[in-house]
Amino acid sequence: MRYNQKVLNYLLIIIALWTGIVWGSYLWNSTQEKIYINSLAKKDAVANFNKDQAFRFWATQHGGVYVQADHKTPPNPNLSHIPERDVITPSGKVLTLMNPAYMIRQMMDDFPNEYGVKGRIVSDKFFWKPNAPDAWEANAIQEFKRGSKEKFEFTMKNNKPYLRLMRPMITEKKCLKCHAIQGYKEGDVRGGVGVMVLMTPYLEELNNVRLGLMVTHAIIYATGLLLMLLGGRSFNRYWVQLEEEQAKVQASHVELELKVQERTRELREANKQLQELDRLKSMFVASMSHELRTPLNSIIGFTGVILQGMSGPLTEKQTDHLQRVKSAGQHLLSLVSDVIDISKIEAGRAEANIELFSLRTLIEEAKGEVAVVATPKELTIEIEMDNEVQMETDRRRVYQCLLNYLSNAIKFTDKSGTIRIRVEECDSNVNISVMDEGIGIAKEEQSKLFEAFERLETHLRVNPGGTGLGLYLTRKITEDLLKGNVWMSSEVGKGSTFGLSIPKKITLKQLERGKLLWQEH
Repeated sequence: MRYNQKVLNYLLIIIALWTGIVWGSYLWNSTQEKIYINSLAKKDAVANFNKDQAFRFWATQHGGVYVQADHKTPPNPNLSHIPERDVITPSGKVLTLMNPAYMIRQMMDDFPNEYGVKGRIVSDKFFWKPNAPDAWEANAIQEFKRGSKEKFEFTMKNNKPYLRLMRPMITEKKCLKCHAIQGYKEGDVRGGVGVMVLMTPYLEELNNVRLGLMVTHAIIYATGLLLMLLGGRSFNRYWVQLEEEQAKVQASHVELELKVQERTRELREANKQLQELDRLKSMFVASMSHELRTPLNSIIGFTGVILQGMSGPLTEKQTDHLQRVKSAGQHLLSLVSDVIDISKIEAGRAEANIELFSLRTLIEEAKGEVAVVATPKELTIEIEMDNEVQMETDRRRVYQCLLNYLSNAIKFTDKSGTIRIRVEECDSNVNISVMDEGIGIAKEEQSKLFEAFERLETHLRVNPGGTGLGLYLTRKITEDLLKGNVWMSSEVGKGSTFGLSIPKKITLKQLERGKLLWQEH
């Protein structure tokens, strides 16, 4: 089976990583085994060293040992200063004194191969020439004199591998019997005592372990390699199928792109038509604004003149009819004004007229305007405002929103009671809420209050009271022009609270950002 080039590249990378992991594992384990084998050799060297030291200490405690003098153990000329170096037994045998160093040296010379360990005593002030140190031993003795406690190395000697271990030989009080003549004092470093461990058996063990590691890692490597090749074949088949599916998806994508382009073209055409319709709607609204407001203002104005009796006396029935005409005209004019305002806001053509003003003064004006409606219903309007607040925003729009809230509060409160206007500052925002003690609003109707043409039908309404656009217009003004939000809470039979939260100051950046968002939408 022919491999896909990408799959082959991935497979080669994985095989290379696998090779590195297995080879690295072998090297690491082999190194650890070498460290372990070397540590065993060093432990054996220390054990033999301690054995020799124990023997030397025993001999030192006894001041040496007398043995029969012969050709192998002649009297030590270096101990001639000792009065009783040689003694004769009653039977006539000649005994000579062996000091600890002499005993250790003879033991090391006589039994060098018993345990594969060789001992050695050296000194930089030697009695016996074979006790002269070599270069490594001389360096070790100097380090002992500087405070070092041990020195070891792996080396070759006579073409054989050895571990050399040496520790300092410290002069004790009992040593002065033999060595005071050399100028030593108690505590001086006289030289060093060392051992040499033959590494051949340890290295053979290490080679056996490495052979086992090599076989084990070879089996693991081969098994992993086989699994990778089998997995690579399966993955290659999957990859080929995936590429075929991707080719189909690509073809579908091209076809879909063509359809999207066609639909986009159709949407552009439809958008142009909608923009034209929006332009015509705006022209219609502007035209209706003039065409409807002018006659309505005339009807309301002339009706008011007639009601004032300027055209002659009226009967009670005529007065009632004209009052109805004037009320209907004012309602229609209010409806037209609201529709025009909403149309401008939704079209993004309404602009905020920013000015600096006192919020308390604005509230007092709104309170005065609705007083003519509140007074006949015996309603008291109270203002709860701790501090003077200066606003820099669209004064007329804030006034319009507050007036809508107050009108609704008065409309849905039967008789007597209190309407409260509460002002609270919160960082850079101002919260204005209007609280009444009216009939309240059921929960299922609250979600519809700020939508267009939604009106509550209650026992208080004899005639249609309102356009159904007041709260919707308040929400649009607050969100789109004043950059705030509206909210409400209510409980049936206990009253309602309507509020708005707006920035105390609107910046030009906020207004420009609002226009951009509308244009993108």
